[in-house]
Amino acid sequence: MRSVFSYTKNSLTAGSSRSDIEQLQSFEEQRAVLARALATSEAILKVEPVGSSKYLQAKDRVVHLQNELRVLKGRMKVVRKKQNLGDFLIQMFKERVTRSEWERIVVEARRRHESQGFAS
Repeated sequence: MRSVFSYTKNSLTAGSSRSDIEQLQSFEEQRAVLARALATSEAILKVEPVGSSKYLQAKDRVVHLQNELRVLKGRMKVVRKKQNLGDFLIQMFKERVTRSEWERIVVEARRRHESQGFAS
């Protein structure tokens, strides 16, 4: 079965020509289209007799669209993760200290984290 959207390798990798925000908006638009198509296919399932060719086609389409939505959701999480303020702060801080300073900071952060009852 053909994919509803054809993804190019460059459109989903970091360093593409589009910013993460534009990419996330694109994912959200694709998600909306997939959700509408899924709703349409699910409506067909409700009115067609079980076992008919239209019913079986709609059922295959529902499964395919659900899988497409799962994949898209995973890709959206990757883009959103890069937008976390904490990730930017860590990246900026890491760039401004030496490697040995960074390693000491990480050790101290782990110690504090574990002292609060969290296991790493």
